[in-house]
Amino acid sequence: MPEYLTERYEPGAAAETLQADAVRLADAVAALRLDGAAIEFLGSTFLPEDDGVFSRFASDSEELVAEVHQRASVPFERIIETRELRGER
Repeated sequence: MPEYLTERYEPGAAAETLQADAVRLADAVAALRLDGAAIEFLGSTFLPEDDGVFSRFASDSEELVAEVHQRASVPFERIIETRELRGER
């Protein structure tokens, strides 16, 4: 399943606020999965020095990732398809 990264900027946001956003994203994914959608929330990463938040998803489509954000009321700047690279041979 393809993986996606959402990017957003949250200047001055408290860690507690961003944690609450992650919970709402996970809840929105759970609700979509109950409806049969193929999507998984893989977590979020906060870069305090850059005010950036990156959330990761495995999903059948970019549209599902956007819907998760809409349902969770969590804005985003863009969605990018990603590929994980490992240092294995």
